[in-house]
This record gives sequence, structure tokens and C-alpha cells, in this order.
Amino acid sequence: MQLKTAFYPCCGNDIQEPIKILREYVNRIIFCDINQNIIARRQRAKSLKYNSSLELIFVCEDARKALSNIGRVDILFHRKDGIGEGGSGIFILGKKFLSLLLIRMPSEGGMIITDGSCNRDHMLGKILRDTGCSLNGWRLHLRPEQLLMRDYNLMQILVNPISNK
Repeated sequence: MQLKTAFYPCCGNDIQEPIKILREYVNRIIFCDINQNIIARRQRAKSLKYNSSLELIFVCEDARKALSNIGRVDILFHRKDGIGEGGSGIFILGKKFLSLLLIRMPSEGGMIITDGSCNRDHMLGKILRDTGCSLNGWRLHLRPEQLLMRDYNLMQILVNPISNK
């Protein structure tokens, strides 16, 4: 069975709630941050109560470089990030980063779970249109049922391959 993987770039100290959210969708979560304190977060995460079949991986690296070293990404999880002081400055919802992500999505598609932070190239606005948007052979559009909006203020964006019919 193929492990379903979530990638959480620029995670900072945000560990516990993402585990709670993502354990319903994936078997493995890759937390990534350039901050060296990720080792301490790893130790803290070991003490959390979560499904024991959930594999947690902590990577101390620039998100773009880390993404290039990851095989399959079923879900991109991203929230609470900014451009200015204290933020990553990486436009996760920009064409450049999304292009790196899309080549790692499974052929059947995946999902992005986000609060919309670090948006660039007007991508979020395009995704939020009724028709969504296309990028590199993929269609990005809001999931009809937004299951995480009320409790977490997170959007679920479906990523589907565009068929050449």
C-alpha cells in the first residue's frame, strides 16, 4: 500500500493541531522548517497522543529544497505563514512553488489545505473562481464541501489532472 503523505512547509511550532487535522487523510506528515529548533519540536511531538500508524518526519531545510527531495506529496498543508518579519517569505501559493509541488502529486490528484497565506501571482483568487484555475496540466479548485472551514478556517483545494479527452 502506498503511504499517503502530507507536506507542511514553513511549519514553525505548529505541530499538534496539524496532526489532529491530517491524521484523517494521510499516513505520513513531513514537517519542514529552516529553523534549527525543529529537533526540539520532534521531541515534543513524540509525546503527543496520535494514531501510532502515523509517521512524523521533521526536516530542517528550506521548503523548496526539501520539496525537491520528496517523492510523492498527496496533500500540501500550509497556514499561519507570512511574508514579513517572522514569516517564511516563501510564496507557497505562488506559481513557482506550486509548479514544484504539482510534479510530486500522484497521477490521480491530491489536495491543498491552506488558510491562503503566502499567496502570489493572484493564484488564490484564481483558485477561488467558480471554474478554479489550471496550472501545468492540473486543475486547482475548491472542494465543494469545505469540511475544515468552520473549525480551523482552512480551505480544501482539490488538485486534479486535466485529461486530454
